[in-house]
Amino acid sequence: MGSGFSDSTRVFFGLREATVVGRSGDALLDVRSPRGAPGLVDVRVQDGPSEAILQGAFLYYDPTNIRGGASGGAMAGTLNVTVLDAFTGLPIAGAAVQLGADPSTPFQGTTDDRGQITFSDPALVKAVDVTAAAPGYAATTVSRVNTRDLTIYLTPNEGDPGPPPQSAPPAFIGGSGADGALGRVCGFKLPPSRTLQPNEREEARVFVTARTSFALPPFGFPPSFQTVTEDCGTFSMPSRAGNVAVYAFYGIARSDTDPTTGEVIDTFEPLLMGITRGLEVPAIDPPICTPNQACPGGFTCSKTDFDPQNPSDFGFCLCQVDAACGPGEFCNDAGGCQPPLRADIVLSMHTDLDVPIRLVNAPRPAAGPIHLAYSYLELGGEGTVYIGQVQSTEDRFVFPNHPRLPGDGFVFLDMATSAGSYPLSLYFRRQIGDLSLGVDLGPMQPMTHFLSPVPGGALTGTRVIWAYDGTPIPDLVQLDIAEPGFVPKPLWSVILPGTETSVEVPPGVLDVLRQSPTLQISLTTALSPRFDFNHFSYTQLSALSWNSFTLDSQVFTVP
Repeated sequence: MGSGFSDSTRVFFGLREATVVGRSGDALLDVRSPRGAPGLVDVRVQDGPSEAILQGAFLYYDPTNIRGGASGGAMAGTLNVTVLDAFTGLPIAGAAVQLGADPSTPFQGTTDDRGQITFSDPALVKAVDVTAAAPGYAATTVSRVNTRDLTIYLTPNEGDPGPPPQSAPPAFIGGSGADGALGRVCGFKLPPSRTLQPNEREEARVFVTARTSFALPPFGFPPSFQTVTEDCGTFSMPSRAGNVAVYAFYGIARSDTDPTTGEVIDTFEPLLMGITRGLEVPAIDPPICTPNQACPGGFTCSKTDFDPQNPSDFGFCLCQVDAACGPGEFCNDAGGCQPPLRADIVLSMHTDLDVPIRLVNAPRPAAGPIHLAYSYLELGGEGTVYIGQVQSTEDRFVFPNHPRLPGDGFVFLDMATSAGSYPLSLYFRRQIGDLSLGVDLGPMQPMTHFLSPVPGGALTGTRVIWAYDGTPIPDLVQLDIAEPGFVPKPLWSVILPGTETSVEVPPGVLDVLRQSPTLQISLTTALSPRFDFNHFSYTQLSALSWNSFTLDSQVFTVP
């Protein structure tokens, strides 16, 4: 804005000339700023021999958000989109970015070498769908977003992942050393009124803490354990590196035979528990071996079938005898040299507490609910203890045989299922206080169900449509479509506000989906504290940030 502008007036931002996109008399010019490096630049207006300079009048900034997501406030005529590789974090040049699903829209283009593209137009003031796609990546759509800056991560979906990487041998906790046993479990004690039956036996089960509850059921496999069958018996357990704790449940193991099927059914009734904390487990760094580099004496190479096409292929040298290791180290059962790690466990806590569980706003699917409730004890940086799981079809039930400990570190989870299958609704609760007073889990989210495509059916039209079976309405929705396989191939991901119950499939994405005879679609909804869709980050798209979430999954086709 100024005066004396003419058709020959030129505008420069620093040393780069801007593009004039509109003129209003001699007092107003609309220009599109040229590309520039982050920082302040002068704005220079030139008309023939005359010029005017505004020093430091324009600020270039990098709209990239390394956490991904939306930032910068409302778009107000400008939308900066940055597209990055989800694995490397590097910019993706040449990615196609489009606003909306209309293939003829003027709001489309490709990213530059910084993975960026800017859309400028006075019409850009309302929420839009933004889709980014690139060869070798799954497409991603962020739906109904109103933000000035948007960073999208694309997940690679082509190329052979290759064999899993080589893993160094783990360190072991416990075992035996020169001074005797380094890991004992002491405190076996049956209740005075309890007599073992012929099909029963005393035992303690020893575990190492998991890194998080998401490495435990229902998200991961049940933790492995080692059995100790006598009081003050010894154990030796492989462990992840870092700060950990070891814990043990002592109780009665029972084996029964089903008279109908002949199947042996094993059960375990915990009676006592013990925890040993403060263990620092080293990461073992053994020598490596290659086709041209043999292992030193006392070691053998973990690999014999080296890939002749891969000059970087290698294996680890595994020790065979203690003498191969350094001073103060021994050769553990996995072939790693390590210092002794003592961890005696005393069974001092009773596990006879019945914790009342009360579900709030529990889903009631037509097929009938089956609730799976889980309990964990979080020990901060030392990881998570898996207490166990109970099953019920009621909204109120009891979690039996729970440790008698203060409730400050316990986390409870209920997973509501539809007759043991999808859809699922999950709710987390960190319990503080006396567990004997019970735990309220909820309000739980209602289950979701697909309207198009229907389970096992075909997509009708070009919209994916779903519905909620009640309230509360979620904060966000994530939709993922993949080609099934041993390693599923991601094809399209969508991030939406929880108020949305449908999304238009862009034509380019639809063409990609039609190439797969069968597709897997997953729908996740979540409640996340302090979530704002127009200011979200990718860290908020993880279950680690959610109080509750639902999950539905099914196969379908695209005609």
